Amino acid sequence: EMIENIASLGYNIKKDQKNPNDLHYEIRDKHFKGLIKDLGLLGKHATDKFIPECYKNAPTEVKLELIKGLFDTDGTCSVSKVGKVRCGYRTVSKQLALDIRDVIWSLGGRCTIHVSPARQRFMKGKMRDCSTSYGLLVWLKNDKDLFRLSRKKDKAKGEGEKKNAHKL
Repeated sequence: EMIENIASLGYNIKKDQKNPNDLHYEIRDKHFKGLIKDLGLLGKHATDKFIPECYKNAPTEVKLELIKGLFDTDGTCSVSKVGKVRCGYRTVSKQLALDIRDVIWSLGGRCTIHVSPARQRFMKGKMRDCSTSYGLLVWLKNDKDLFRLSRKKDKAKGEGEKKNAHKL
């Protein structure tokens, strides 16, 4: 669904052919690459990501689209057994976490950040060093507005539907 959304904007998007099991795609468009470079994002590592000022100061509709893009790719949404919705985002960039928080606040939402210190973790049969990460819990008036992807958006709708179901 996400690939179709990007392609519908007119971008040439291709799957990385090195490993057929990977879910890595790239946009092959010189204009797009130039925009990313102008924003200071080209070649940034995960720990160095941020939201450019022009997006933090953009109109509400643009900020919502930005948040949807971030949460569709790296955000989560879960519903507890009692119907409580939890939407979150995790990053290893402190600046990106602070920027997302600021954008959510500017949209009238709430956001808390939980810091998980760097540590070693057993992954794929080996001990690996993991960076400090920043987990965000986010609430908007309508949590479904955090997502464009239907599978995540449908989960975010869950809280209201569960509350109404208990009233029957």
